[in-house]
Parts: sequence; structure tokens; C-alpha cells
Amino acid sequence: MPDGMDWTLWWFSLDGRLGTGSMRQDSSLKHSSAQWLSSQLALFTGVLFALLLLMAIVWMSWRGHQQVVEQDLRQQELYARVIEDHASRSFDAVAVVQNSLAETVLLQDSQADIPHLSRQLTQALGSVPFVRSIAVLDAQGRVLVSSAAGDVQRQVNLSLLGPRPARGQSLLGPLIRGRSLADFELGASQAGLRSGINSLPMLYGFALAGGQPMLVVALINPDALVNFQRQVIGDNPLSILVTSYTGLLLTSTVDMVEAPGLSLAHHSLFSERQVAREHGSYREHSNLGEETLVAFRASRAWPLVVLVEQAQAASTQRWLARARPVLVTGLVVVFLLLGMAVVLYRSLRARERSRVLFDRARDQVVRSERELSVLLRSLQELIFRTDASGVVTYVNARWAALLGAQAHQALGRSVLDVLVPERPTDRTTLFALDHLDGVRHCRASTVGADGRTRHFELAVVPLLVDGRITAFAGSAVDITELLETQRQLQMQLSLIGLMLEISPEPTSMADEMGRLVMVNKAWEQFKGLDRGQVIGKRFADFLPVNEAQLHEHSEAQLVRQGGGGPF
Repeated sequence: MPDGMDWTLWWFSLDGRLGTGSMRQDSSLKHSSAQWLSSQLALFTGVLFALLLLMAIVWMSWRGHQQVVEQDLRQQELYARVIEDHASRSFDAVAVVQNSLAETVLLQDSQADIPHLSRQLTQALGSVPFVRSIAVLDAQGRVLVSSAAGDVQRQVNLSLLGPRPARGQSLLGPLIRGRSLADFELGASQAGLRSGINSLPMLYGFALAGGQPMLVVALINPDALVNFQRQVIGDNPLSILVTSYTGLLLTSTVDMVEAPGLSLAHHSLFSERQVAREHGSYREHSNLGEETLVAFRASRAWPLVVLVEQAQAASTQRWLARARPVLVTGLVVVFLLLGMAVVLYRSLRARERSRVLFDRARDQVVRSERELSVLLRSLQELIFRTDASGVVTYVNARWAALLGAQAHQALGRSVLDVLVPERPTDRTTLFALDHLDGVRHCRASTVGADGRTRHFELAVVPLLVDGRITAFAGSAVDITELLETQRQLQMQLSLIGLMLEISPEPTSMADEMGRLVMVNKAWEQFKGLDRGQVIGKRFADFLPVNEAQLHEHSEAQLVRQGGGGPF
């Protein structure tokens, strides 16, 4: 530092002005360096904030997606519980009926009296409507009595119905193709059986007083169980599978044509997890990169497992529908931050280069900020949410900007009291609960904070829970300026038309095809023709040939070169 002072004083001793200039140059370099650092710091800060905001948006989006997936998994677990309970209770009911029929058979004096029990079988079948038929068979498979009269005395191939149960035990057999025991008659071919007509056999074993083993066979209609499953899931894109512990398919809400004998042992639940838990849920990754949400529940009473599956893409679509406004708004804010950082950086760099350019750079920054402010205002809308009756429960900050104190007063009031529809019918249809339409539109108006009447395009969407409207979400776009502009434009067009009409100069207007679309009063008087005779026609249709050619030549020249020409 002392050396610097000696250098400065030495130059000052020879030429004070030159020495002073050197000091100013050193100060200018320091100031330029500081300004450069300031501009770099501003740019770095803006980019840093934009990146942090972008990371926050990504994290929130990921977390929101995970919450939607977890919510769907919990819902699938609930579906699996309901369907497993229904299936178990259905099979329990069949087992009770089989046990009751077995006791009735044991009360008979001899085996010869068993065929007279057809009436009791028919009555028992009424208590289990999802059972196609119920019959009593001997150990060789001969049908002794059946609720279906055509099955009596037929000998059934018992190997098709699954393993034989022990005495006093009910066993659920595999899904088989056929409607009645006649389709499984010993020696009969199943090649001609119709695809998609399946039955689920349940066998109950007992023995007569003499020790002869007997069977009660009930053929369950799997379509009845599937119909209940479809009613439970409604319109949700879910697949319901009911299998045995070994993965043998019993019922499914998807195509059942090839279901008999179909094994799902390759499914991850059986190949990897081995049904280690009674119930649960997880995500399954396929070899094609697709993910499936799986919820399962095993029955305690019967050897069956209920699987509820859904493609994760369906959850992603629902999440996108909810998160799209937030994502778009967040990305707009990120780009605005980056834009503001770039503008600030450029303004500081401009100050570094020249003091003369400082005012211009400042004006550019101010103009850019004004444009950004206008852009923000143009992007904003009145956003609100109501309950099922249309009473406001939430409004955004834009309400305060447009409506002033009414923004605070809107909460707890009906939207229709704040934004008054122009048509009386809209007051009853906008928040009607008797139909589940999509977006509902109407035009409404209110008095803003500035005392002006403002007009809005109002749109509301019903929010449904279990097929019932519980709330409404909506937005209102300010169209006051648009309506005013349309009115002024109409007035200007009317004024121009009136001026052309009263102009003393004959004036006509033609389209690009040369057809007249307008003539004024002076033109009618000059040509001696009424406008009703010439509108929509070419000059060649009503003028002499030489005059029409003159008009066409002038119009062609006007198209090529512009300017005026003879009428």
C-alpha cells in the first residue's frame, strides 16, 4: 500500500491532472469489478431460486403421485376385503345347504327313498340363487336325485369335479366348462361345450348308515359372483381375480372364455410372495416396464385368494388431472424467476459498460417488469370452491384484486349472490344436483372494487364422491374489456358504414372473387342501379363489356400494386 501511494504522488508531482486520472481509473476498475460481481451474483441467485423451486415442484409432484398410488392401494385392499367376505359367505351358505341335505338323506329309510327328495333340493336351491343345480351322488358318480330333473340316473365323471372330500367336509373344485352335471357324464365329450359357460363345483362328503360313501354336489354359477364384483368396483379400471391357494383361477371380471384350467402360478403373488400374509398390497413391475398395483386377501375359511389389480398408469392419469394446474403454475413461476434474473443481470451489465446506457437499461428493466406484471395479471382468474349448495368455501387472492372487500365477504355466501348470472335460469341450473354434467357455463356480473360493473365468464365443475355431488370447483374470467371492445368496434363499424353511405363519392367494395359486397347511395345514383340488383354479382354481370373490362383491369392493378383506381 505505501508503494502505491508513492506511485500516485510521484505522478502527481509531475502532472496533477494525469495523476488524478490514474486514481479515477483505479477506482473505476474496482467499481466495474464490483458491478460485475453484483451482476453475476444476481444471475446466480435467480438461477438458484429457480432450481430450488423446480426441485420443490418435482418433490411435491413425486410425493403427490405417491399419495395417489397409496390411496389407490388402500382402496384396492378394501375392495379385496369386501369381495373375499362375499365369496366366503357365499361358499359358507352352500356348505350349510349341503350339510342340511346330507342330514335329510340320512333320515331316509333306505337308499331307494333318496330319489323322492327332489322337492327338498329345489327348495334348498332357492336359498342359494347363485347355485345352478344341487344333486346327491353315490360313490360311483351316479346321480340319485337332483334339482335338475335331466341329471337323474346319469353317471358323472367325478375326476372332473376335483378331489373327493372326507366325510363331513366340503371341498371347492376347479373351474370347469359346463352348465349342469349332464355335461360331465362319464364317457361324454366336452368338445362341443360352449365357451364361457363355466361352473364351480363344491362337493360335500358323507356316508349312509350302512357305510356307503355319498356326495352332495353343488354347481355354483361363477357369473353371479362376478356380477357382484363388478357392482362393487363400478367404473374403476380394476381387475378382480379369485384363485385357489395354488393360483388356479376360479372367477375373474375379465374374459372368462379360457378360464377353465388357467393357472396363475406365474403371478408374482404366488411365484415370489407365496401368499405369506393374509392380506396386503404391493407394486408389481413387469418385464415390459409397466407397473401394476396389486392388493390381495386370503380367505380364512376357504382355500381362495382375492386379487384386485390396476395399472399404475390409471393412478398416474388421475394424479395428472389433479396436479396439472399446480405444475403449470409452478413452471410459469420458475420461468418468471429465470426471466427476472436474466433481466436483472442484463441491466447490471449495461450499467458496467456505460453510464450513458444506464437509463436505457433501467427503462428496459422497468418495461420488462411492467410486461411481467401484465402477464401475471392476464394469467390469473377468479378461482373458487363451494359446497354442494353453491356456498363459497374458498377464494384465491385474485378476488381481492378485482372485487376488493367483497373477496372477504364472499366466504360463507352463495357464488350467485356475489357473481349474479345474467339469465335467471342459470341460478337454478348452475348448481343443480339432479344431473352430473361436466363443465357448466354462464355469464355473470358484479360491481368491482372500482365501482364498475364487471362481467365474467363463469364455469363450475361438480365434484363427485360415490356418484354424488358434494362440492363444486369453478373459475371466472373477466371479460369486461372484451365486451367493451366489441361494443366500441361495432360502433366504429357502424360509423364507417354510415360515412361511406353519406359520402358523395361513388364507392363500391368487392371480395377477392370480384363480387360486389357493398355500394353506397352515391354509387347507386351514379350507376342508376339499385344495390339489390348488383350485390353478389361481378361487374361483367350488369355493366357493358368495355366498362366491365375497365373495372377488372383496375382491380387487377390494385391487387398487384396497391393504390387507388377508377370506380
